[in-house]
Amino acid sequence: MDRHNYEKTIDLVSTLVEPLGYECVEIEWDGAEETLRVFIDHPDGIKMEDCLKVNEVLIESLELDSLVKRDYRLEVSSPGIERPLRRRDHFIKHLGQSVHVRLLSKVENRMEGSGKLLGIDQDDIVSLELPAGVWAFPLQTIRKAHVVFEW
Repeated sequence: MDRHNYEKTIDLVSTLVEPLGYECVEIEWDGAEETLRVFIDHPDGIKMEDCLKVNEVLIESLELDSLVKRDYRLEVSSPGIERPLRRRDHFIKHLGQSVHVRLLSKVENRMEGSGKLLGIDQDDIVSLELPAGVWAFPLQTIRKAHVVFEW
């Protein structure tokens, strides 16, 4: 799934699940398994019943089918303890925690790193404290990011 369809799919799923009280945290397309994974959250957490409720709404969406454009399997689940980070408010909520980030292209001579999330400023510049120092990069350059659970 290309970046444009990814964004359109997240927007569509968000409009379908928000009236039910859920947040679409992230989606993933697994081309090898032809599976669309949708990660949802709710202030009270996610139970199996929540996943089933969202699954029923999404499975009926012809618009979602038209975005995916092939037969696919739908999986709906909680984001888990290593929750994906995609939006500004996700980063704000997890300030001070360990995160892992992979970018679309190099910024400050690196594309990937793990460290303490220091902040996100008014210009959407994210800062991580890495062993080699502070690494700052624009939010829109992130390919994938998630919280790193420390055992």
